[in-house]
Amino acid sequence: MNDVLRLINERNLQPMEMALTPAYLSELLKLVDAGTINTTTGKTLLQDILESGKPPAQIVEEKGLAQVTDDSAIRAICEQVINDHPDEVVSYREGKESLIGWFVGQVMGETKGKANPRIVRKTLIDILLN
Repeated sequence: MNDVLRLINERNLQPMEMALTPAYLSELLKLVDAGTINTTTGKTLLQDILESGKPPAQIVEEKGLAQVTDDSAIRAICEQVINDHPDEVVSYREGKESLIGWFVGQVMGETKGKANPRIVRKTLIDILLN
């Protein structure tokens, strides 16, 4: 809601002038709740809706914004990141568990933020501990 209010203020709009209708806002929230998109993408999608007036699901499809939730695809990227950073793997396995956030960030970067971060984290931990 804060993001909607921020956009209203930034653009000096009246709520009734916005392309973000209650139905579109509801659809956007359902896409986030269902895990189709993540929260960050949802915030970006707000601006896209305001600019285009298109329904959220249509924008997600057109721009390829849906989260990657395919376990095998995420696992392959996680394995690549782990193989590319052997020093960090050693540090993690020696007890520097805070590196898990760094690894998650690397995978998110590779997927341009589209991977489901919970699945990424779980997959990385599974690989790093085995």
